[in-house]
Amino acid sequence: MATTTSPAKPGNGSATRDHAREDQDRPVLIVEDDEATREMLRYLVQSTGCSVVTAANGLEALEQLRTGLTPSLILLDLMMPVMDGCAFDHELARDLQLSSIPTIVVTAFPERATGLARHLDVVQKPVDIDQILALVRQYAAYDE
Repeated sequence: MATTTSPAKPGNGSATRDHAREDQDRPVLIVEDDEATREMLRYLVQSTGCSVVTAANGLEALEQLRTGLTPSLILLDLMMPVMDGCAFDHELARDLQLSSIPTIVVTAFPERATGLARHLDVVQKPVDIDQILALVRQYAAYDE
């Protein structure tokens, strides 16, 4: 059963639909070490009309962000090698610009999301496809 925490607060990783419309050219960043899950999420996000950039761990994603990538939304796994999702989120929280990027945690262990630096939406794996699609559309999709 998929679960979602209460909506994030503005300025703390949340966004509104109007902000998403302003940023139509910005991709969704998927940070997931499992290739099959990463590709499934890529397919779902692309079906909403969004472009996608992927990273296999938090360090790879952080390097992309620090070299100019500005995603409209981040889908973040927590348990990854090199840099896990919690460490990645703590790095984002330290950067005013990066901390404003809406982030949805996609994890098999939602209880581990309590250690995050920011208040983020959490979706439990295995993901509910309709829930993921609704969240992507809420924060970043342009297919309407």
